[in-house]
Amino acid sequence: MTKIALLFPGQGAQYVGMGKDLYENSPAAKDIFEKSSSLMGEGFLKTVFEGPEEDLKRTDVTQVAIYAVSLAAFAALKEKKPDLEIVAAGGLSLGEYSALTAAGALSFEEGLELVRSRSLFMQEAAEAAPGTMAAVLQLDGAVVKDICAKYPSLYVANFNCPGQIVISGAKESIEKAQEELIAAGARRVIPLAVGGAFHSPFMAPARVKLLPLLKAVKWQKPKFPVASNVLGGFYPEEADFAELLGRQIVESVRWEDDFRAICGTGAELCVECGPGNVVCGLAKKIDREAKTQTLGKLEELASI
Repeated sequence: MTKIALLFPGQGAQYVGMGKDLYENSPAAKDIFEKSSSLMGEGFLKTVFEGPEEDLKRTDVTQVAIYAVSLAAFAALKEKKPDLEIVAAGGLSLGEYSALTAAGALSFEEGLELVRSRSLFMQEAAEAAPGTMAAVLQLDGAVVKDICAKYPSLYVANFNCPGQIVISGAKESIEKAQEELIAAGARRVIPLAVGGAFHSPFMAPARVKLLPLLKAVKWQKPKFPVASNVLGGFYPEEADFAELLGRQIVESVRWEDDFRAICGTGAELCVECGPGNVVCGLAKKIDREAKTQTLGKLEELASI
């Protein structure tokens, strides 16, 4: 039996029409979408399946939509392949909530409410303290971190993979640091089209508001190991899920370390459940030998 690891995408993977064929062809996936619709309102699925794109790109819609599509893909996978051996799971930023839900640490409904609140609180924080993000290519993470420390309100947001580090903070600090990053060996520093300085102390107000909601969840022991973005490895046996997810909003996402831990479980295939292929792309840059498969459309089930 093939040992499977589950990967889940974060914000930015969305596109109009994502998950529609899952909704139309998988009863298990349809059930997930209908639960989402009952909580989000009848216009939610129309936005996901038909757009307009500008509405889908809103943070408060995007995060919930990606969470719903990701769990719908996972539901379809379990429906069609009930005997799979799942050895681990992990998700990039928002995707960590999908991974924890897939592992049974919390219910889909609880996760959806948390994700919706998280998105709203992050949007509020971004509007109160404007900031931005940029991708630094082909420069060691430790060097990037040292350079960021020299500038006010500038932080490392994501250690995505070798050669791809994301920085977050004040726009003027990113612009000033760019010259030094290039001089230190970065191939490029690319501004990202995002609405705020995510995964940095700019999001502290969002953490304060979300933490009581996280603590109110009746967390369960995951059915398989789940990677924590903050820890850069798996949640420990007696994990404080609320505390770590609260920290995730304001601290660096250590995805490269997470994925190396997932590979260490002996997983023979990593399946990205949800829209797009961003996480599979990062996986190949971290470990070229890793076998990956996207699962955002029903037809991709045949390859698993």
